[in-house]
Amino acid sequence: MIFSYTGVPDSHKRCTFDSFKWTEGKKGLRTALEEFAGGSGKGMVLIGKPGIGKTHLMVATYLYAQDKYMKFPGSDIIFFDWQQFLNYVRDGFKSSIRGDALTDKICSTELLIMDDVRPEPQGTFWKEIFEQIIEYGYNNNTKLLLSTNADSTEELCERWGMTDYHFSRLVSMCKIVVVKGKDARLEGNKE
Repeated sequence: MIFSYTGVPDSHKRCTFDSFKWTEGKKGLRTALEEFAGGSGKGMVLIGKPGIGKTHLMVATYLYAQDKYMKFPGSDIIFFDWQQFLNYVRDGFKSSIRGDALTDKICSTELLIMDDVRPEPQGTFWKEIFEQIIEYGYNNNTKLLLSTNADSTEELCERWGMTDYHFSRLVSMCKIVVVKGKDARLEGNKE
């Protein structure tokens, strides 16, 4: 059965690779994202400051994957913003559905795209869910595309409160890519 969930924000529904401003430091990223969306590339974690286009790239990858994958029966693609994902899990609790069952369902997809991931290490429950996503993805060959606001791999580990064990599994599945640039939202508001 084909399943495609979109939590794409209204502000980004028209984001494509062609509408993205490919500055010098981002050109090779398009090929890697297209390969990921086509099922042949390694997963990725996009890190970088707010406003540099990570969500645009995540949505463009999702739409590109839909176009490529939805032609094949049994292909699953899920796009979630991290906060939407948390709301989804909370709603499951209200419906008496176990949180780990919901997470298993989400993780069992072929391509899992999660934008603006922030599991907040001080909150052990959400950190455990994130670790479950990594563990399940690692064991079941789920292709992950994640983004977060961090400036470096060290800050990524600190923000996510990752153990060496989970970081090792994450980097075996995903290439960590630092996306650089200026905050387009701030630049667009300058007079």
